Amino acid sequence: MLIRLLCFFRYILMAPVAIIWTILCSWATALSCAISVHRLREQKILHWWSKVLMLIFNVHVVVTGEENLGDEGAILLFNHASLFDITAIFTATQKVARFGAKVELFKVPIFGSAMRRVGILPIARNDREKVIQVYHEARERTLNGESFVLAPEGTRMDKPQIGPFKSGPFIFAINAQIPVLPVIVKGACEVLPKHTLFINMHQWRSYIHVCFLPRIETVGLTFEDRDDLKGRVRKMMVEAFENIQVKGLKK
Repeated sequence: MLIRLLCFFRYILMAPVAIIWTILCSWATALSCAISVHRLREQKILHWWSKVLMLIFNVHVVVTGEENLGDEGAILLFNHASLFDITAIFTATQKVARFGAKVELFKVPIFGSAMRRVGILPIARNDREKVIQVYHEARERTLNGESFVLAPEGTRMDKPQIGPFKSGPFIFAINAQIPVLPVIVKGACEVLPKHTLFINMHQWRSYIHVCFLPRIETVGLTFEDRDDLKGRVRKMMVEAFENIQVKGLKK
């Protein structure tokens, strides 16, 4: 009970700090993009934005498999159960990568503008044709070595589990002929569950494990291979998710 009370007061005190920090980083990102497009510089801002948020709420990110990222572009596919999935991945690596985000977020003042300027993909979750079009337009960026981080489930899960996958990200990877790199994020759902804004309310210090799994090549695959690729990736992610033990969480 005492820990819950301390966590509540921490949230009340630090939530405004997190909002101000997010606004400052959004301005810095917009200014950086106004000067010139420099993806590594923008990525460093995003990295430190996320890292400070983790520090504010006393969340530690454990990273494994970062060597699997390599230097070439890829489609990073992560299991999505919390808004802290994104901050955990940005904290875990400074490799240049851009997320897909629901299109509604681009309407948020300052923050939405910064997202658009750094090249985050606007995903209209209920319009498959628009999503495929966004992926098609991003294909040229992948040929220049950019990576994209996408949630194949299409939305946040209500529980810490891996849900069914949509085909869009796999079609994107096959059309671009670039590798798929599965990413497991475990522990974020407990830090910030879906349907709540209260961060890290159950433990004074929490842990999120981010695991980058080996790449799966798509060279030579065609549209007809999308379901097989989707099944292989999901199987790999489910097995890895079940085997990862996060400190403070029951397996």
